[in-house]
Amino acid sequence: MATTSSESSTPTLIRYLCFQRYPPRCVNLKSSHTFQVGFTITNDLRDEVFLPLDDDELTIHVGLVAEDEKDIERVGSMPWLGPQSAYKMMSIDCACLLEAKRGKKRRRGAPAAFRVVAWVDDHDHVCDVDELTKPAGGFLGLISAPIDIFNREQDAREAARAMQSIRRLRIEENIFAEIAEEGGFELDKHIWDASIHLSSFLARLLRSPGSSPWQSRFAKDPPLDVLELGSGTGLVSIFFASLLLSSLDVAQQKSARLVATDLDSAQPLLVQNISANKHLYPRIHIESAPCDWTEPFAPLHRPDLVLVSDCTYNPSYFADLCRTIASALRAPPPRDVGDAARDSFCLLAKKHRHADEEALWEHLRDALLTYELVAGSATDDWGIWLVKPTEEASGSC
Repeated sequence: MATTSSESSTPTLIRYLCFQRYPPRCVNLKSSHTFQVGFTITNDLRDEVFLPLDDDELTIHVGLVAEDEKDIERVGSMPWLGPQSAYKMMSIDCACLLEAKRGKKRRRGAPAAFRVVAWVDDHDHVCDVDELTKPAGGFLGLISAPIDIFNREQDAREAARAMQSIRRLRIEENIFAEIAEEGGFELDKHIWDASIHLSSFLARLLRSPGSSPWQSRFAKDPPLDVLELGSGTGLVSIFFASLLLSSLDVAQQKSARLVATDLDSAQPLLVQNISANKHLYPRIHIESAPCDWTEPFAPLHRPDLVLVSDCTYNPSYFADLCRTIASALRAPPPRDVGDAARDSFCLLAKKHRHADEEALWEHLRDALLTYELVAGSATDDWGIWLVKPTEEASGSC
């Protein structure tokens, strides 16, 4: 089982610009049109604040953009010095947008809205997935949920803060996915590093396949039946569905099916993101479904491809995860293909976080699964593995 890769094993530092204090849900013109926000820069687990090197001078830039416009109005900036900067508030004056909006007619019951946009130095608020996965890494920019503009008094509910933010990710030139995340520390509601690496790897497979037989077939005959486990925000499924649009003809697009799964608690955000990005894959069917690895998993048929990213942070669930992967790869083929069914496999992406993760390989072997490193590193930072049933398991299907 291969444990090396031809790709660079230099650690990739992906940093996440986040709200420490979220903007309000609305701004009331009858009172003040200023509000405060706070920012932090952290890792994907949100448990480690980014500390720049002594010679690094980082600046967080902040702008406002009207909901129906593209131009960003810069309203301020603040230096980022590390943890001590995370608790400093920035006062935002949205008068520059409000003055313009006052002169526009608005339909009754449909108030104008705007968003707060933030980015670090010259990294922009739009994130390029391929750039983020290079050794230099990068910063994910930030967009707030819509902030409504009102001319009347609001109750306490309307004045609450919207604990949600948006990441705008470039898929192709002028094609972007918008992935919502929720505030707090619920891990299934954030984008994680391995999902970014897996999305970039899938794009490379379709655009410039490698020399191995499975990679060549992946590009020439992309998988049309895809299952993702532990989807979280849905980034990987949404990204892959968008990539398939330019790789398949219309008939293939209509037959493609992606199922993004996670626990019940993750479903509302997962459904929201799939729906919000539907315009990127209008003819490709993508749906969400609950899946608890600790419960028996018996899919009706075998998918062409199983996707797993950053699902290996808790060793307590390794056995359940591996059994679920094995059940999917050993399910019967679809009735309409019979013996012509393609070989199914899993792409498992993980970020190396602690020594306990080494137990994963034993659990994969116990589930009669083989694994081969196909991108990244087996020991440094992150890696992506090709996982398949052993010949013994395949023969018993």
